[in-house]
Amino acid sequence: MVVLKPWIVAGIAAIVPLLGSAPARADAVTQACLGYASRSDMIKAVPAPNRQKWCACIIDKFDPEDDETLMDVFEAQEDSESKGHAFSPSSLPPSQVRVGNKYANTLNQCISVLLGG
Repeated sequence: MVVLKPWIVAGIAAIVPLLGSAPARADAVTQACLGYASRSDMIKAVPAPNRQKWCACIIDKFDPEDDETLMDVFEAQEDSESKGHAFSPSSLPPSQVRVGNKYANTLNQCISVLLGG
């Protein structure tokens, strides 16, 4: 019979919930990105595998604490495009500008992935 020390049990209990959080995080942000990409007139014609890689490239550049704001930025970009305007981080609420600026820079870093490079 194996007897586990209380501190081992506590450590395992603390780690197990975290194991399921990374996929949930990625799923929510990835779905928001892919949703935007599939509706964007600029991106929807790109093959789906490239859109998936593009979203992964973008998401990988952000910390988990930026997830909610990043999803808001995807919505803001889609809203701008639907009105025929270019996306501008300066049009975001102050609480989203930092992530919006980082997103705009990330677009340049990930464009080759979108184009299949």
